[in-house]
Amino acid sequence: MWSTLELGRSVWDGIRYHRRPLLAFHIYFSILLVTTLAPAAAWLLGGLISLTGEPMIGNEDLIAFLLTPQGMAWLLLFGALGAGFLYVEHAGMMLVATPDASGRYATAITSVWRILF
Repeated sequence: MWSTLELGRSVWDGIRYHRRPLLAFHIYFSILLVTTLAPAAAWLLGGLISLTGEPMIGNEDLIAFLLTPQGMAWLLLFGALGAGFLYVEHAGMMLVATPDASGRYATAITSVWRILF
């Protein structure tokens, strides 16, 4: 059984060895996340502007909307999506950092495709 110090060194060595593919996977996945959630956030804000009838929405309006049942539903939905994306990103990083049965490591883009499809 490994001591805590040996386990920490092993993890740090693995991160140092795989830093470029891990960074590439993080960048690919961040781009995917932004292209997915940005239109949804714009749609939400557009709907909120049409509900209020005002050309601008202040912080108080946003808080008042989040305290309504529709706002709570949107908060729950975006929280679940955020947690899901975080889970999938960590799963992909584990694919990058661990070898498969033949001892080969997956590239960043291969891990993205494995996660998505």
